Amino acid sequence: MPWARRAESVYARPNMLSMPIDQHVNAPSRRPRLSLQVAACALVLVVGCGLSSELQEREDAYRQARSCLKKGAVASCEAACDARVASACYVLGRSKLEGAKTAPDTTSALALIDRGCALGDPSACAHLGAIEAEKPPEKTDSDRSLRYFKLGCDAGDPAACSNLGMFYQRGEGVPHDPSRASRLYQKACVGGAVVGCANLGYLFQYGLGVPRNDKRAEELLVQACDANQLVACGNLATLKLTGRIGAPSPGESAALLKRACDGGVLAACGNLGALYEEGRGAAKDPRKAFALYKKACQAGFAEPCVGAAQLHERGVLGTRSPKDAAVYYNRACAAGDQASCERRDRLQLSLLP
Repeated sequence: MPWARRAESVYARPNMLSMPIDQHVNAPSRRPRLSLQVAACALVLVVGCGLSSELQEREDAYRQARSCLKKGAVASCEAACDARVASACYVLGRSKLEGAKTAPDTTSALALIDRGCALGDPSACAHLGAIEAEKPPEKTDSDRSLRYFKLGCDAGDPAACSNLGMFYQRGEGVPHDPSRASRLYQKACVGGAVVGCANLGYLFQYGLGVPRNDKRAEELLVQACDANQLVACGNLATLKLTGRIGAPSPGESAALLKRACDGGVLAACGNLGALYEEGRGAAKDPRKAFALYKKACQAGFAEPCVGAAQLHERGVLGTRSPKDAAVYYNRACAAGDQASCERRDRLQLSLLP
């Protein structure tokens, strides 16, 4: 019977996706299990949510800054930045970064965004933190990213608060403090960053830093899923399978997982594969299950690799194939599942003449 393993909360990133991998794995000798891990969310630069006069003022400032760019008056934007108008520096820097008017100019763009942050623009600080966090692990300066997220959150950017919460939830560069993470996610959610609602829902779902509250988790995950935070849709699917918020809804869970999978949450593809394998919430279809396992396995998730390996090993796809099973156990092994390493070795020994 599929079950929902803990997911990860997600970062809010400027116009990009990321997949922080949960390293927890399960023994491959068991049937494939739902193991939703979470991808990050798209841009949540929250301005003009109408929730406070401060946000309204920021929206007006951004509108004026964008207006000068639309009119082609780049010199006016530059003059405004030189005059210490923080929003002008940020909007101009982002325009250069994205190549809206000319070819992208990363060096100049980052200098302008950094100036906007230094002048007090919270979204500029949040953007710099996200840019730093998006770098490859060997090039990421987590302290620098943390500093920018703190600046952005303290200045009122909801997405920065959600991202800062991730640091406290994981204990990266700061003490591990899921309770503080929950307060930051709450601040982000109330401020309009739906990713904060998704992350807070995750904490309530598993009782991390807050008492477990399935009803509250459902409310938050529904809110985030309805706002197209697809990771929340995947977490909601696993919650609905537990039976803790009413009778299990495998059909609804399958639909939510398909939505998340189709939207690029590859861990959800592996979970959907488990439902197809068991014929739970979807017509039993081992070949479709294998295709979904393979897709998630190629993204580096161990459990879908195990699922694919077991289908080959049991001959569910037709002819039993220890050789193909060993290939997928090897991928699960590379993803950190020690039991798969041992199973691969045993199968490879059995194939020796």
